[in-house]
Amino acid sequence: MTSSASLICALQETRWHPVHNPPPPFYDYTIFFNYHPFSDFAHARGGTALIVHNSLQASSLDNLPLPNPSSPEIDSELCSVWISLNFHSFQVALGNIYVPPQSYRAIPLLDPIFSRLPSRTIICGDFNAKHPSWDSFCASPNTAGRSLQRLIDDHNLHILNSSEFTHRQSPLLRPSVIDLTLVSNDLAPKVDWTISHHLTGGHRPIHITINKSFSTTSPAPRPPKWRLSAPNVKLFKAACESKFLPLLNHLHSSDNTEMITSEISNSLHQVGLDTIGLRSQKHHSPKPWITPKIKSLITARNKARRKNQPDIYTRLRNQVRFAISQAKLSSDTKFLRKICSSSSSAFIWKALSKFCGQKRSNIFPPLTYNDTVADTPVQQAEVLIQHFQSISTPSDHFDKSFENFITEKLANSRKSFDPSDQKAPYNAPITTFELEPILSKLKNTAVGPDNIPNWFLRHASPSLKTAILDLFNKSFLQGRFPNTLKVANIVAIPKPKKDHSLPKSYRPISLLNTLSRVFESIIQKRLYYFCESTRALPNSQSAYRKYRSCIDPLILLTQSAHANFNRSRPTIMVQLDFSKAFDSVWSDALKLKLLNLGLKGNLLSWISSFISNRQYRMSTPHTTDYHHFPLGVFQGSILSPLLFLIFVADCASTLTSFHAEFADDLTLWYSADTIEETIRVLNSDLRKLEIWANKWRLTFSLTKCTYSAFSKNRRFDPQSIPKLFFFGIPLTYVKYPRLLGLNLDPELSFSHHISQICTSGLKKVNLLRRLMGTPLQSNRPALLILVKGFIRPTLEYASELFHSISTSSSLMLERVQASALRIITGATRNTPHEILNMECGISSLRLRRDQSILRKLNKIQALPADSLLRDSLTSWWFNDRSFEPINTKRPCPSDVPTKSETRSFFGCAYQAHQQLLECHPNQTFPLISNPNFHPPWRVNPIDINYHQDFRSILRKALRRFQALDYTNSDTCQFFKSLHPAHRPLWPHSTLRSFTLSRIIFRLRSGFCKLGAHRHFGALNQELCPNCNQTDTIEHLLFNCPAHSHSRAIFLSKIVSIANQPATLQLLLGFPPNLSNHALTSIATLTALFVQKTNRSI
Repeated sequence: MTSSASLICALQETRWHPVHNPPPPFYDYTIFFNYHPFSDFAHARGGTALIVHNSLQASSLDNLPLPNPSSPEIDSELCSVWISLNFHSFQVALGNIYVPPQSYRAIPLLDPIFSRLPSRTIICGDFNAKHPSWDSFCASPNTAGRSLQRLIDDHNLHILNSSEFTHRQSPLLRPSVIDLTLVSNDLAPKVDWTISHHLTGGHRPIHITINKSFSTTSPAPRPPKWRLSAPNVKLFKAACESKFLPLLNHLHSSDNTEMITSEISNSLHQVGLDTIGLRSQKHHSPKPWITPKIKSLITARNKARRKNQPDIYTRLRNQVRFAISQAKLSSDTKFLRKICSSSSSAFIWKALSKFCGQKRSNIFPPLTYNDTVADTPVQQAEVLIQHFQSISTPSDHFDKSFENFITEKLANSRKSFDPSDQKAPYNAPITTFELEPILSKLKNTAVGPDNIPNWFLRHASPSLKTAILDLFNKSFLQGRFPNTLKVANIVAIPKPKKDHSLPKSYRPISLLNTLSRVFESIIQKRLYYFCESTRALPNSQSAYRKYRSCIDPLILLTQSAHANFNRSRPTIMVQLDFSKAFDSVWSDALKLKLLNLGLKGNLLSWISSFISNRQYRMSTPHTTDYHHFPLGVFQGSILSPLLFLIFVADCASTLTSFHAEFADDLTLWYSADTIEETIRVLNSDLRKLEIWANKWRLTFSLTKCTYSAFSKNRRFDPQSIPKLFFFGIPLTYVKYPRLLGLNLDPELSFSHHISQICTSGLKKVNLLRRLMGTPLQSNRPALLILVKGFIRPTLEYASELFHSISTSSSLMLERVQASALRIITGATRNTPHEILNMECGISSLRLRRDQSILRKLNKIQALPADSLLRDSLTSWWFNDRSFEPINTKRPCPSDVPTKSETRSFFGCAYQAHQQLLECHPNQTFPLISNPNFHPPWRVNPIDINYHQDFRSILRKALRRFQALDYTNSDTCQFFKSLHPAHRPLWPHSTLRSFTLSRIIFRLRSGFCKLGAHRHFGALNQELCPNCNQTDTIEHLLFNCPAHSHSRAIFLSKIVSIANQPATLQLLLGFPPNLSNHALTSIATLTALFVQKTNRSI
């Protein structure tokens, strides 16, 4: 405690006893401890203690209903100690709890304690509770974990634990997270949680800090930043026009692109300095609630203290405290109200991270490289740039003769220049119609070496646009990219779950000049047009292409595996991954491949100049000199992804097995009549890839190259089959592979993937729970945006593939979404999902999976007719649906898919299409019309209108399916009796407090804590405690004689607002004939009346 300067220490399993085993003396500290009454010196067990420094004002909390373990009806060894301490002008309750293992009935005893705790509480201890919400090493929760999760949900507590383990009994045993730290919502942003890496008796010490200062060491100074918060656009455009208009003739008369680029950059930078200005970046921005009025009050308070004026000082101190509290509340409210329905996901995530105190540190840890340690910013920057340069340096073990062949062929191509090559459409001069759309869509990203933000070009004046267009045309027609634009700043981004003390754990991201980004965007569109029109890219490549996504390789793989399930054949899959893909592209070989594709003229010359003689420098943690990188394309460049696809386009052209590619990820799979034939084909293809990689100087990450197997036969052992070899190394078998973010299992049931995404979703729900102690808790639309933007995408990624999951897996997904909605609405944990979805205007995940499948079908039909995915879908839909079922000799009808096929994507799409036809029987849906159906841009206007209206048709069908589910539900009879029709309720009423909103929702749902509406078992009577009548919602609002006087006033106000008799539907906000303002007023009055009755709802 002395070495860590800790003021409070929480200990569990102390085994202290006031008589038999008293605690040792701690000087300058006060000890609060509790013990088990059955403990003695020989059999001491359990016990908790809080050791508090005497500089803190601490006292024991004696008003809590602590359980008595000596009671005969409680067989528990639960021990807890609670204190109250004054800290930074507010009071905090601190608790320390120990729950022994296997004490399943101990945690529910904490419910009455948590109910009596103040609003600012910190709870720590050894709970011995395991749950995937906080323990990533736990596959399924134990009884204590489920009980603790219910307590956390009921009392809106926040878990500070990260994914690191806290307990490990032995290196041979699985670690666990049983030492937890819970805090109330309003304290969560003020508490910092860290963990030590030293084990003490199997447990790792945890450090909790309130209002911690995050400045431990001084990071490198940041460069100045442009003042773009509220710029004067008119002044900037006028200054640009006056600056560049006289320069147009001078720039137009010169052919020196280097001089023109420097002139434009320098002039634009000077205009920015004159009109926008720069500001220094502080590492710790001032507190936003410190206003000039508060500063003057603080100055006066300090002055009164120095002059020894106690009366004036006390008055000013109270004024400062009140002003700061009000300013904090106003600042938080203003900040969180920026989140609205039109906010982008990036803005919401940035605002949420900023509010939770999560900041990206600009400090690098000491880096180890070549047996040397770099601990200063200058040394770290030099180590990183040397490491990145070594990656882009060609190795000596590659074939030199092939390099000479490429050099000679490129030299011959330059000599055989044909002027007719310039007539190709992609070699035409750049026009204003290409430049202006790109300038208008520029986003505010980080600046490059020229320190010119995209905002300058987005608001460029006409003369500046003319100068930029003239520069681009001269550079393009000359076939030379200016050397002043061939530079880039490198930012090292740490890779997740890596050792950040090693340089290889960082990814280099290039920040380019603004003019270079615009120029690349124009060239990228032309090169993409050339590649798609000439079929230069393989059909198996799905990355960075229109109407394609990372789902396409997964669809092809799973569809093929399901087809092999019907034939009782296993499918062997091999996953390959390029090592340092973008950084290892051979520039001369890329030029040769572009030449072999038929690219000629200005575009070929410009790209050849673009990828040659590039220079880089580190910009963080320190700016270095420029270094030349022989190999690679920029990571962060707009043109680099397409150039990489061209470079690896022929890697799988000669393979026999099925394959699919997504950028640098290559997947092979094959299935034959015998497993030996399957392994022979795959080994042959792997050998072809070895030859190709050695030829073109690319390497594979052998640690990431694995193989897996898919089979319904449980007696099939994938590890007993012949070995697969790649570069002479046998591939490792992985039972649950992760392919493009999807966790696969041998039977393609996706149960493993569902459990993983549910765990991730619960962690994000815990982050949502943290916001409930802020002003954002009463802003339900903003919270729903967080649910739709962060929690639901985790549960819906690749949902087209696991549409036909089991009922239990589907229910797991629905529970995660329901837990988030339960936090927002304040519902009880037994509230049905249908009521939560109805109240929040969110559809169920099952219906959204149907919708995503139909949307994917529509996108597949937009692909070219010869695309691999569309060809497979068309062939299956019209020809291949009559497979022979497993273990039967009788073929199934041609129009009915087999059981295994119904679980595949095509089978699920067929069922969803049939449901859509049943929902709209009078409308035709040419999703799969015939094999000759063309993409939308090649068909008649009728088909084009169909594709434009398809989303609206899907929305109508989704609403109809929601109505059917709501009508057929048996779990919300009370809610349906008040609201029989399935239509949106009054707009997410934002009442003035979350408490009122929670009361009105529990009343209208029927799932509340009134006696006749309890859904937690028959533990309570159904009679009103005041009049012994049936305790229903209608009785409380209309009939209970205990509240007759306040009820008369309340109902008279309701009648005056609604101009109609007060009914239960009216009080709960269901009638559709009133305005939103009237419904909100009525709901507010109803909630206030219930709140005055002091009834627990």
